[in-house]
Amino acid sequence: MKAKGARGKQSKPKSKPHRAMGRKSDYDANKHPKLAKKYAEEGKTDEEIALSLGIGKTALYDWKNAHPEFAVAIKEGKAKPNREVRAAFYRRAVGYKTRRVIYAPGAVGPDGKLGKGRVLRIEEFEVPPSTTAGIFWLKNREPEEWKDVSRIDATVRGGLTVEEMHKRLEAQKARNGDSKRRG
Repeated sequence: MKAKGARGKQSKPKSKPHRAMGRKSDYDANKHPKLAKKYAEEGKTDEEIALSLGIGKTALYDWKNAHPEFAVAIKEGKAKPNREVRAAFYRRAVGYKTRRVIYAPGAVGPDGKLGKGRVLRIEEFEVPPSTTAGIFWLKNREPEEWKDVSRIDATVRGGLTVEEMHKRLEAQKARNGDSKRRG
């Protein structure tokens, strides 16, 4: 028999605590941080890491929030390729010198591929700075100095701001509209 409440009505049986919908997480603390770090070191984005792990992007973010070691592994994995790209981008922005080895045609190997012959010469050449890379670098490193937004003085003759001028023009249009209807 069910217990009666204060008004004499039968009370509802207590329900089980609410559980989130969906299936149980497949997260493995021994496996997933290592894999995620490896994928991040390869330069993969979060979306690509999720795909490589066989999970959705939302699950990846859930795992990052629920498992600090997983989030740290991804952050550490992304650090190396980010440093390498930063260094390469900087080199491209300022220009650099490099070498190119020119080989004489070699003999065809047993695999049917042309092998390298003897070294004919080593050429040094300069890769000029890239204006685009330099601009991008400066905009990101010194945004206050290099941002695209220009400051415009919005005061017109007579000391009116653009907003005040706009109000006056609207009022004048309204008066002109009324005088046209009367005439």
